[in-house]
Amino acid sequence: MKKIINKSLLKSIINSDFFFIKKDSLKNNIYSDKRIHITKSKTLSSLCLIELLKSLKQFIRLLQFVKKTNAFLNINIENKQQYFLLKQFLIENKLDINVNINNTISSNKSDSSLENTKVLLILGSDIFINRKQLLKKVNIEKNFLFLKVNTNIENNNFGIYKIFNDIFDFKKIVFIILLINQILKKNI
Repeated sequence: MKKIINKSLLKSIINSDFFFIKKDSLKNNIYSDKRIHITKSKTLSSLCLIELLKSLKQFIRLLQFVKKTNAFLNINIENKQQYFLLKQFLIENKLDINVNINNTISSNKSDSSLENTKVLLILGSDIFINRKQLLKKVNIEKNFLFLKVNTNIENNNFGIYKIFNDIFDFKKIVFIILLINQILKKNI
């Protein structure tokens, strides 16, 4: 019996340039595939599509879990413009999930009940959360699932899911927002 493979996510990654990154510090790591020198000072690196596809599928499964179990989604975002863009998106598209968006400057406490499972999504660098605060979020606030989207190369990720990409690129945050919209509006 022949299994039909759905390639729409891979096509979306390629069409949206989600696998390109302009950061030059990607020398010989698992995320980097090839580097192209555009000029002497500018390089363009392509990310490994298999690793990127794997991490995006983990992100999709995490969002499906949030929707299916009525979990609480905490989003910490570093960039102010992206914070307002994501907040505006969530205001205009009333999704059937419990979500709280925090900026690095405004760290509001979540008002969800302690019974709900909490998922933490960090968009951008996580320099505003140190290891002590991370353990506090796990133990006290009961955030059991984490996902980061940034370009920090980490030796020990402490079991946190990660999408290696430059989230400061406007096209990439739009891709993430559209992916969130597509997954949360779709019936599971």
